[in-house]
Amino acid sequence: MTTARDPIRVLPYGAIHMPTVLSPEHFVSLEDLPQFDGRTVFRKVFSELNRRGRSGFVVASANGVTRYVKGMELAEAAVKLAGSKHDQFLPNARADALRQVSDTAVGQVLDMEWAKSSVLVIPATPVDSSADAAPLQNAADAVFAIVQLQRPVGWFLNHEVVMQTSTGKPVFVCENGHDNPDSDHGSCYYCPGDIVSVKRV
Repeated sequence: MTTARDPIRVLPYGAIHMPTVLSPEHFVSLEDLPQFDGRTVFRKVFSELNRRGRSGFVVASANGVTRYVKGMELAEAAVKLAGSKHDQFLPNARADALRQVSDTAVGQVLDMEWAKSSVLVIPATPVDSSADAAPLQNAADAVFAIVQLQRPVGWFLNHEVVMQTSTGKPVFVCENGHDNPDSDHGSCYYCPGDIVSVKRV
């Protein structure tokens, strides 16, 4: 209880600690979030994600637009698209459809209508590392480039649901249950089976 001998302490303005964009709950360093040139083909992107144990990644395009990609969602969308081509009279149709995606530059894939829901465009203007995180967290799902002393240091993923998309790695599963590190040429590395699903591990 406060008495005359125990006056209420008033903290000076600015003394209350506010989380910054470098708070570990939402910050990912440059080294920890894979980055790819838009000309890298789809299957090579996922092969590298598998090697590094990540799902989210960043793609820089020639037009200067930088995009954050929810890798798991993109992989699922690609396999779903291939599945829609399945035809009992054309046994290779599903594998052929996925192979076309696999051999396409990831920048081109991201421009396709079916892939757009897995993409967040990163604002062109970076955010300084001393910035307050609260205004960015009040925005819709987003990823921001972070600079410190005018040098890029990483990325701020503003919501927990966005942060979750960066972890784990997508694994492509064939119709016989084999795990594949990427979509290869539309079929399994270990058997002739088609790729039919994706899981996060």
